[in-house]
Amino acid sequence: MELPADLARALRRCTWMIIHETGRDQRDIMQEMVLDFLVKHGC
Repeated sequence: MELPADLARALRRCTWMIIHETGRDQRDIMQEMVLDFLVKHGC
């Protein structure tokens, strides 16, 4: 399944903003997003 283009752009934009606001690494941010998703859904 492919992510719709508008959602992919929103994810890239959000990640980019976090990187530039915090100076954190993209991999760290993506890991946090996945962890937050899993915790939110009780996985």
